[in-house]
Amino acid sequence: MRFISEVTIRIRKDMLATVVSKIYESKCELQKSLHSDNELGKGVYILEIVYSQEDFFKDFSKKLRSMSGVEILSIRNLIDEIMNHGFISVIPTVQFENEFDVDINMLGVIEVISRNILQNNEELYIANKRNVAFVTAMKLSAQSQNIEKENLYIEYAKLERDAAILTRFSEFNPFPTILKYNHLDDLIQTFERLDNSYKLFRLSVKEDITPVFFRRMVDKISVPVISHEIDERPLLYMIYIIKILMVYKINPVETTVGIVGLNATSIRLTELLKKIGCLRILGFNYNDSMMLPFENSGGMVTSSGNVFSNADIVILIDKKTDLELLKNIRPGQFYISEIIDDVAKEIVLEQGAREYLKLKESYFLTLIPGLVNGVMSGGSLNDVKIINIAKKIVKKMENFDDFPSFFSDIHDDIVEIF
Repeated sequence: MRFISEVTIRIRKDMLATVVSKIYESKCELQKSLHSDNELGKGVYILEIVYSQEDFFKDFSKKLRSMSGVEILSIRNLIDEIMNHGFISVIPTVQFENEFDVDINMLGVIEVISRNILQNNEELYIANKRNVAFVTAMKLSAQSQNIEKENLYIEYAKLERDAAILTRFSEFNPFPTILKYNHLDDLIQTFERLDNSYKLFRLSVKEDITPVFFRRMVDKISVPVISHEIDERPLLYMIYIIKILMVYKINPVETTVGIVGLNATSIRLTELLKKIGCLRILGFNYNDSMMLPFENSGGMVTSSGNVFSNADIVILIDKKTDLELLKNIRPGQFYISEIIDDVAKEIVLEQGAREYLKLKESYFLTLIPGLVNGVMSGGSLNDVKIINIAKKIVKKMENFDDFPSFFSDIHDDIVEIF
């Protein structure tokens, strides 16, 4: 994840090198520099600065303001300007510029389409064969039937982002949707009522569901469903677990995996780890709600101490986990997490972990087009396919940081498994 800002300054030409050095001192990067004019021995420079944390740019801005001889003309956050209208828009395939076009291209065309649909040719004339719903389901609390606007709109913005990615790498039309519900069974009824409008649902549920519930839901819906928690996230963890096993030539039947944080992802991951023959999957959780489903999937609930004492690979899934637990990491263990935290990294490496592997958000997003394209091609996403997709991606990775980019062959590679 990176940010970009544009800084326009007036300085003497011989000061540019000093300004650039301040950029890099603040852990930022200079992407582009334009020299616009000279005036009274000074030049106006437009600098595009890229940074991974907003605090880095604040530090540079502070240094710039303290420099004698630097006149700051403007500072613009370019991301704010990029995102003025969201990630996506709807564009008609039939053009109309005047009343004549409306009469033919809109009114005339719909008359012909309606006639042909009555002859059972609907697939040829409407776009729903390319429509997919990107859904985030958010539970209403017992105390309130409202969800904070901020949380709702943040989730919607993420759905728009995911939809934009699918649009770029497929022919499908993704529609972002937020569903509010009281009970999980409400979701099944809602999807049953919507499945004539979409050919696939990609679902994220902001509550711990189990693979058992998910499969029950899939059985009742007439179109395929991909789950972020039960398909996408376990797939990414499997990629890195299999990569560890391959790089270090470790036999799964001799491997114990420990999971801190039990939820839908860790339960599904446990099923997949058992499929590849892992010796034991140990789990620790702060509450009891997911313990029984975890054990039913083949895992063993235990204390955090036992997880760290006995696991060869430690996975931190629960973002609410007390990072002090990481001080139990043993030398030689492997650590995997999507929680990207400098404090966590420092603790893990100080404890002597053999590998500290961060699952970046961009990795999850990279999987979306291939999975959707594969399922829409007529396939289904089961244990064998998830494991085979993981193995195929692992072979493409020269090292742990070499995850395939959006613009690689990863989307076609995933579809081939289907």
